[in-house]
Amino acid sequence: MNSKQNPQHGKLSDSNLDKGDFIFAVGTQIAQPIAPPPSQPPVTGGSVTVESEIAGEIYIDGQATGRRIKAGGTETISNVSTGYTEVAVKDGNGVTVKAPQTVMVRQGQTVTAVIERPVPDNFVRIQGGTFTMGSPANEADRNDNEAQHRVTVSSFYMGKYEVTQKEYQEVTGTNPSYFKGGQPAGGTSKLV
Repeated sequence: MNSKQNPQHGKLSDSNLDKGDFIFAVGTQIAQPIAPPPSQPPVTGGSVTVESEIAGEIYIDGQATGRRIKAGGTETISNVSTGYTEVAVKDGNGVTVKAPQTVMVRQGQTVTAVIERPVPDNFVRIQGGTFTMGSPANEADRNDNEAQHRVTVSSFYMGKYEVTQKEYQEVTGTNPSYFKGGQPAGGTSKLV
């Protein structure tokens, strides 16, 4: 075989074969037909990734999915119908602890539904985040224990009002305050 042979090409006009172009290649292997990929069912909906602060069973549009989620967990539900969809988590007693979240599900896409724990009365949710704590090394009057470092704080709930002595005593079982009664635990200070 001559390694410098070139493929030949031309028209099939002078043959009994169908008319068209052809290529002759010398010393090549015959290509095998490529099998088509296995057929997959058509995508009929989307997926919902549920992030929940509440443990329980996941419900989509009021229907149980048979999937449970742990508090602080993440689960993805596939083949959810497209359109506006209500996502809820019900506790072990079948009670919806927090109103369902409505999300828009699109075909072939994944959307996230975040189910937060209900905010207790007279509390506000403080969003967590990351910040730099400490002071720069060149700051005047800096102490040795003030080295800068990154701190991450998780989201949490905080009371809107000062803790009263009564509330403090209900939780701790003691009231060490000099002042007694319904005063804020710190004494007679007053919010303006």
